[in-house]
Amino acid sequence: MRKKASLLARLGLAGLLTLGLEGIINKAEATRIWVRDIPQGIYTIQQAINIASPGDTVIVRDGVYGYSENPLYRENFPIVIDGSTQSHEGDLTIMSEHGRDYSEMENWNGAPGVVSIQNVGNELRLQGFSINGLFSPVPASGGLIGINIENASPIIAECSILNNEKAIYGLDADYIIQDSNIITVYAPSGRGVVATNYSNPQVRRN
Repeated sequence: MRKKASLLARLGLAGLLTLGLEGIINKAEATRIWVRDIPQGIYTIQQAINIASPGDTVIVRDGVYGYSENPLYRENFPIVIDGSTQSHEGDLTIMSEHGRDYSEMENWNGAPGVVSIQNVGNELRLQGFSINGLFSPVPASGGLIGINIENASPIIAECSILNNEKAIYGLDADYIIQDSNIITVYAPSGRGVVATNYSNPQVRRN
């Protein structure tokens, strides 16, 4: 009986070691992708998102991401995060290097939104950005929606979402907003967080 118990204990330990090794291997396979990593030729946030694999982390260096005289650095909006068409499959963290006071997305090209998130679960995390729609009450100005979320449940953390007619617009979206600032502008249809068509957002510590 003692020998059997000892064998089971060894098998249990072997199983734990195997699970631990698998965790280490999976963690090692995940990659940090640095935006504005010149040697790697990664100049924009969208470029980094497009090449990311499941479990990767995109780290965005300090700066304003928007218009640049150099087309390599020019960020066109909206930035699209789509778990059904991009290789990361919605398992991705996108975060600034030093927080929202140092990394800003600036909607220079008058797009109807700054960030579009679709077809992802809560494995998608967007963290530490100032998301500036550059709203002006002129139809051609753009900057209507800060973050547009459709059929998705991402986590939005430590962001400042400002100068948008609607800061966050959710359609079939169960997203989490935490530790963030939402600053809208006056407009006939101005809103902070809009939840439509069975959306169920959670707002935490904002």
